[in-house]
Amino acid sequence: LINGPTWNSGTGGYFSFDGVNDYCYFPNSNQTPRNESQTFGGWVRTTTSSADTVFFIRGEDGFGEGWSLSLYKAANTNVLSMGAVFDNFGFSLSSTTTLVSNTWYYVVGRWTKQTGISIFVNGQLQNSRTISFSTLRGSTIGWQMARYNGPTYRNMDIGDFELYNRSLSDAEVLQNYNTRKSIYGY
Repeated sequence: LINGPTWNSGTGGYFSFDGVNDYCYFPNSNQTPRNESQTFGGWVRTTTSSADTVFFIRGEDGFGEGWSLSLYKAANTNVLSMGAVFDNFGFSLSSTTTLVSNTWYYVVGRWTKQTGISIFVNGQLQNSRTISFSTLRGSTIGWQMARYNGPTYRNMDIGDFELYNRSLSDAEVLQNYNTRKSIYGY
């Protein structure tokens, strides 16, 4: 935790990031390109809808080969989007749910090696795309929350972060949502 995000004990406990300089960083234990499937995400709440809001990102432009996975709220549509970069080819897809400010959401991105990417909101598969790549782009920067591309920070709350080195099934994503949804008002 960098620059003092605030811990709040309500709603099962969560961190508030101020949008000025707070963020969370998990150093990259493997700087080479990743070649195993990945599932990532967690409980998030935005406190503004006027800007792109990157919740979770692996890597960063200008470090190593750049970033490779991200989950973010697009400012122009307020929908959850997922970005993925393989070699130098980038792909994205968007959810069908419009995110509302000050509302908790369970957001998950999934990359299945040589199969494709998928995006989930509140345990439900919202979109998927077939992609046959087998290796994510490498980076010298690990996972970040509430920050991307250096000094770009966003005001948000994060209840948890989940990272798996495999592709969770649709049923497992739904099970994870159902396990904690009552804490977040569902």
